[in-house]
Amino acid sequence: MTSSVERPPQALTPERITFDALWLRADMAQRTAGLTPGRTLRPGPRLRRLLSEGGGAPGDGDLNEGAARALAVAEAEGEGELLSDAALVETLTPPPNETEGALAPDPALAARLQTLPRLLRADSGDAPPELALGVTLGEGGMGVVRQARQLALGREVAVKSLRPEARHPAAMRRLLAEAMVAGQLEHPEILPIHALGRDEDGAPLLVLKRVDGLSWTEVAREPNHALLEGQEPIVWHLQVLMRVCRAVHFAHGKGILHRDLKTDNVMIGRHGEVYVLDWGIAVALHDDGSGAIPLARDADELVGTPTAIAPEMVQAKGALLSPRTDVYLLGAMLHELLTGRPRHEGTEVASVLFAAFISAPYAYPPAVPQELAQIANRACARDPEARFGSADALRLALHGYLEHRASTVLVQSAEARLGDFSDALLHARASLASAVAAEREAALASRRRVPDATEATLAVLPRPEVAAVRLDVEGLASAARASLQEAVRAWADNPAVPRLERRLRLAEAGWQLDCLDVAAAEASLRGLEGTEATGLLDGLQRARQARQVWQERQQRERDDGDPTIGARTRTFFAAVIGVWFSLTPAVGAVARDFYGWRPTFGMHLSAGIVFLGLVGVGAIWARQTMRRTRLNRSVLRTGAVCALAVTFERVVAAMLGMSFDAMVALDQFTFGLTIALMAAGAWPRLWLASLVYFTGAWVASVFPEASLWTLSAATLTSMTLVAFQWRPADYATNRVVQIAARRVLPDCDVQDQPPSP
Repeated sequence: MTSSVERPPQALTPERITFDALWLRADMAQRTAGLTPGRTLRPGPRLRRLLSEGGGAPGDGDLNEGAARALAVAEAEGEGELLSDAALVETLTPPPNETEGALAPDPALAARLQTLPRLLRADSGDAPPELALGVTLGEGGMGVVRQARQLALGREVAVKSLRPEARHPAAMRRLLAEAMVAGQLEHPEILPIHALGRDEDGAPLLVLKRVDGLSWTEVAREPNHALLEGQEPIVWHLQVLMRVCRAVHFAHGKGILHRDLKTDNVMIGRHGEVYVLDWGIAVALHDDGSGAIPLARDADELVGTPTAIAPEMVQAKGALLSPRTDVYLLGAMLHELLTGRPRHEGTEVASVLFAAFISAPYAYPPAVPQELAQIANRACARDPEARFGSADALRLALHGYLEHRASTVLVQSAEARLGDFSDALLHARASLASAVAAEREAALASRRRVPDATEATLAVLPRPEVAAVRLDVEGLASAARASLQEAVRAWADNPAVPRLERRLRLAEAGWQLDCLDVAAAEASLRGLEGTEATGLLDGLQRARQARQVWQERQQRERDDGDPTIGARTRTFFAAVIGVWFSLTPAVGAVARDFYGWRPTFGMHLSAGIVFLGLVGVGAIWARQTMRRTRLNRSVLRTGAVCALAVTFERVVAAMLGMSFDAMVALDQFTFGLTIALMAAGAWPRLWLASLVYFTGAWVASVFPEASLWTLSAATLTSMTLVAFQWRPADYATNRVVQIAARRVLPDCDVQDQPPSP
């Protein structure tokens, strides 16, 4: 991973003015000019412009003079040379004071050195040496590390000593302090010190454990290094960093700050051992009275590695140092692991230190897990109080990430599936819109009423091609939801889950509204807030109203075609009519045949009027039921027309001078014709009842004296057949009744429930 190089801004921001005030101080400029042996600092364009303009921090009159001296020193040496990237990652250590010569006498230091055992001998007359030096393992600005053999124990060790040109008292005191620090820190992840002694010239040297391994920097450069043993690189390196955190937290517990934590100062053994090295600029947080280790409060020197240094270290104020300073350096190590670049970058020490001074949050690329990015930025916060409270707190945060990592992977899977779902929605919406348009065009072509968007949508939803598209879309949504549920099970507080769940629910609700599935959309939107959710809720209200209107219309149409509604009323009417037209003719026939009664036209017309009255009373009495469906209204109208026709027919027959028996025969023909019309329109089985009346009319025409008996028998038989057809028990199972209803209402759906989208 790469990152852009941070450069100091040209604008005079408050941070820039404060940093320039620090930088232009004579003591800091002189120190930075000699931080790396053999190199000096050439002031950059920014410093030159400020000097030429007489710039400096307001109210500090000594800045210009001190800065001019620093510039004069640099120019006297040919303006020095720019520090390379390699030099910028070296540990900066302060040069000796002006009063200190190469080997200036220091009685206290000399006395301290005299107490150390001589581990190397200058001549053969002395006692045999304890160490036999070997090849050089590494060199730094002041020190050199060589392989050696500890003769008494017969083991390989590492020996750290000062370079000949760096053997001044300040460097010797730092090496002794490093030995004292390492001696106090006995921890599995801290390189142990075996001995502290002198060489043949009386200079101090440290005997350290010889580790067969590589620096962490070398391992990090190879993603598939053998030491990783097939583990995923980020997991392996985080585990190493957690072990470093343990070591640093242990040191803090002993009151020691490392101040130079970086991957170069961590050794990885061939068997996976992890050792924190180089405690050369460590300081003590508490004064134990021995003076062996420098105190943090007295650390007014600019030391450390510029590319990883903490903001308070740039200010060179020991009072600002705390365990959170090392937490910053650990965060810088994490940053380097995530990006492959140092936390602070630049081409000069000034630009690098300015980047450290402002310590702006880093915008990590999407490839870096969000949780790790947050951990790194928090550890490297400019304000120490905003960082993790301890190295162990940082370790626990890293441990939490590793525990949550499975959840993070599932979230990534859910995000990918959510993308597939979004793509499928585009295709599904296009398919649905095409089917709706085709439905409306078909209605227009067939000259039917063109359905509105709601009706057309509900009409096409059951179609196989639309149902298949919906099934695919819902399957992708279910897969994304399953991944999110697994992520929650792996980590209940995963911060990415609510965001993705919201996206999924909004997308689902939008599709469900397209399909007018109001209940499902309402469930998807329940509890959601925000502009998008509000828009969908408004759409939900409109969809609910449109669907309600459609359902009410569908219910009315189903009611119109439901033969069960009013079945008892119709049966009752058939029974009343049957009793009336069966009983009255039979009574008249008995009276005429046995008692000599002669019927008159007035009596016959009165019977028709009574029939008409019965129909009217029944219509008023059962108006709610009989007007509820088109089927019942059709029966009611047919009955009324029949009653009127019979009455009119009797009046016309009387005017024509027809006999009473001929009128009775004509009545039966009228009844048969009425029932035949009902059979043709809705009730196929009523043909038999109409045939009975036609037969009665024929018999009455052939045998006029039997006209009343035939009317009574035909009515009783016909009304029994009609009542049988209209009995309520038939409507649950009688397919013929449903067919009859569809004949009356050919466009009506007589199902019990509306089709569900």
